[in-house]
Amino acid sequence: MKEGAFLNAVFFGHFADKLSHPKSCKDILPIFYIFIDFSVRLLFHFVNILFTYETYLLLNPVVI
Repeated sequence: MKEGAFLNAVFFGHFADKLSHPKSCKDILPIFYIFIDFSVRLLFHFVNILFTYETYLLLNPVVI
Protein backbone atom coordinates (compact mmCIF):
# COMPACT_ATOMS: atom_id res chain seq x y z
CA MET A 1 0.00 0.00 0.00
CA LYS A 2 2.76 2.42 0.92
CA GLU A 3 4.68 1.59 -2.25
CA GLY A 4 1.61 2.37 -4.36
CA ALA A 5 1.09 5.70 -2.62
CA PHE A 6 4.76 6.55 -3.10
CA LEU A 7 4.67 5.67 -6.80
CA ASN A 8 1.47 7.67 -7.19
CA ALA A 9 3.09 10.71 -5.55
CA VAL A 10 6.18 10.39 -7.75
CA PHE A 11 4.04 9.95 -10.88
CA PHE A 12 1.81 12.98 -10.25
CA GLY A 13 4.69 15.00 -8.83
CA HIS A 14 6.51 14.47 -12.11
CA PHE A 15 3.50 15.74 -14.06
CA ALA A 16 2.93 18.64 -11.64
CA ASP A 17 6.55 19.69 -12.12
CA LYS A 18 6.16 19.56 -15.89
CA LEU A 19 2.90 21.49 -15.66
CA SER A 20 4.42 24.27 -13.56
CA HIS A 21 7.51 24.49 -15.80
CA PRO A 22 6.32 23.41 -19.26
CA LYS A 23 9.06 23.29 -21.88
CA SER A 24 6.63 22.48 -24.68
CA CYS A 25 3.03 21.55 -25.31
CA LYS A 26 3.96 17.86 -25.16
CA ASP A 27 4.72 18.21 -21.44
CA ILE A 28 1.14 19.26 -20.69
CA LEU A 29 -0.63 16.66 -22.86
CA PRO A 30 -0.43 13.73 -20.36
CA ILE A 31 -2.37 15.83 -17.81
CA PHE A 32 -5.22 16.21 -20.28
CA TYR A 33 -5.08 12.50 -21.08
CA ILE A 34 -5.50 11.73 -17.36
CA PHE A 35 -8.49 14.10 -17.05
CA ILE A 36 -10.12 12.75 -20.22
CA ASP A 37 -9.57 9.16 -19.06
CA PHE A 38 -11.05 9.96 -15.64
CA SER A 39 -14.10 11.73 -17.06
CA VAL A 40 -14.78 8.94 -19.58
CA ARG A 41 -14.50 6.30 -16.83
CA LEU A 42 -16.88 8.34 -14.63
CA LEU A 43 -19.35 8.70 -17.49
CA PHE A 44 -19.33 4.96 -18.20
CA HIS A 45 -19.70 4.29 -14.47
CA PHE A 46 -22.91 6.36 -14.31
CA VAL A 47 -24.23 4.87 -17.55
CA ASN A 48 -23.59 1.41 -16.11
CA ILE A 49 -25.49 2.31 -12.92
CA LEU A 50 -28.37 3.70 -14.98
CA PHE A 51 -28.67 0.57 -17.14
CA THR A 52 -28.36 -1.67 -14.10
CA TYR A 53 -31.22 0.21 -12.42
CA GLU A 54 -33.35 0.09 -15.59
CA THR A 55 -32.76 -3.65 -15.89
CA TYR A 56 -33.71 -4.07 -12.23
CA LEU A 57 -36.97 -2.20 -12.85
CA LEU A 58 -37.69 -4.25 -15.97
CA LEU A 59 -37.12 -7.55 -14.19
CA ASN A 60 -38.95 -6.48 -11.00
CA PRO A 61 -41.93 -4.37 -12.06
CA VAL A 62 -43.48 -2.24 -9.35
CA VAL A 63 -47.22 -2.87 -9.06
CA ILE A 64 -49.15 0.05 -7.65
